[in-house]
Amino acid sequence: MENSEEDVSKTKSGTTIGKLLSEIIEPIEQQHGAQVNLALQGLKDLLDADGATRAQELINFENAVNPKIDSFFPSVKIKAHVPTPEIKEVFKSGTIKVYENNVQNGKDVSSMGHGAQRSIQMALIRHLADTRSSTTGTSARTILLIDEPELYLHPQAVEIVRESLKSLSAHGYQIIFSTHSPLMITTEDILSTIIITKSATNGTERRQTLAQAIQSAITDAPSQVSLMFTLTNSSQILFAEKIILSEGTTELRLFPKIFEKLSGKSLGYKKLALINQGSASNTRKSFLVLTALGMPAKAILDLDYAFKNAETDGFLPTSDTDIIACKAIFSQIAAAKNISLDAAGLPQKNPQVTASQAYEILASEASAVPHIEALHNKLLQQNIWLWKKGCIETHLGLTAKNETAWAQFAHRLNISPLTQVISDLTSVQDLIQWILLE
Repeated sequence: MENSEEDVSKTKSGTTIGKLLSEIIEPIEQQHGAQVNLALQGLKDLLDADGATRAQELINFENAVNPKIDSFFPSVKIKAHVPTPEIKEVFKSGTIKVYENNVQNGKDVSSMGHGAQRSIQMALIRHLADTRSSTTGTSARTILLIDEPELYLHPQAVEIVRESLKSLSAHGYQIIFSTHSPLMITTEDILSTIIITKSATNGTERRQTLAQAIQSAITDAPSQVSLMFTLTNSSQILFAEKIILSEGTTELRLFPKIFEKLSGKSLGYKKLALINQGSASNTRKSFLVLTALGMPAKAILDLDYAFKNAETDGFLPTSDTDIIACKAIFSQIAAAKNISLDAAGLPQKNPQVTASQAYEILASEASAVPHIEALHNKLLQQNIWLWKKGCIETHLGLTAKNETAWAQFAHRLNISPLTQVISDLTSVQDLIQWILLE
């Protein structure tokens, strides 16, 4: 499937319309051959040099020209000749007309948009395949190879083409297409999409599909299902060279804007994809899957990850001394700060203070700062950025986590100096530089 306009309008041996018309020439000849040949014979008699009832205009032309030729070549005469095509040659000029919204006059396919041309093309291809199948009586699969079907199309047209391909694939056709557009890949298709990469070191190579990577990296089925749902929420994962994992909606809403403001380039320009992994507890498994895919990854996580998951995930040693020191500080300040602690000595929600607020309180304690800094640096070595003040909202100076607060922050980011918008600008700048490091 190459040039869609030519494929449905030019009758050639390799085009779809050419193949379709060649399929119907024989039955037309059988059913209407005598009638068509009679009409063609009438044309031949009228226009052929040896026609029985040649047009008088041709004869008049010859009578006027031949005396002039006789003065140069006395033995030569000419006759005008308009060859009459055979029935097969008539079909070579065959094409289609498009009728839209019940308008009486049809128009050329070339006047239609690329999306409509592609859709008509695929409908004709499907019909051709159906015709061949019914004629041969076989159920052999038809394979369609398409290079970047989204080219030159606006987003709505891309969706039309994508759904047209889906329709074909649902009717027994094998569809293989290359694409550079996330619009061509739905969340249902991400798992089975093959990523092809090219580098100076390895040349062109095929990566595992996401489904294969998940199955090879994660053994328990419930986690596989969870990760499939989480990682397929963004098709950007298929087009990036590095993945940034986050756990919150604030990062998803604001970090791309912050990154572009501070670096001068968008995440996409830097070939980065920001993926919300839903929960920090997915971090280790996400890393395993992305490693199996051959994709470098970094994670941006709240402070509580160091206490709740980092040791069990293997990113911190068991009984880490800085974790133990922070637990001791929690124990010392819990009563005065209305913090409730569980059996493991970690914050839990109560009517006065949430668990996340408790970690923010810990981060504000001078005695805890060096230990949190140490935890931050240890996890940096594991490609994990820890928000040292508890969460991104504290570093940005946000007091709420909702669409209104995010929209107001984004607006201020565009109109005000960064020092007036981001309360901890130094840490955020450090994060951007860390992400950009190879």
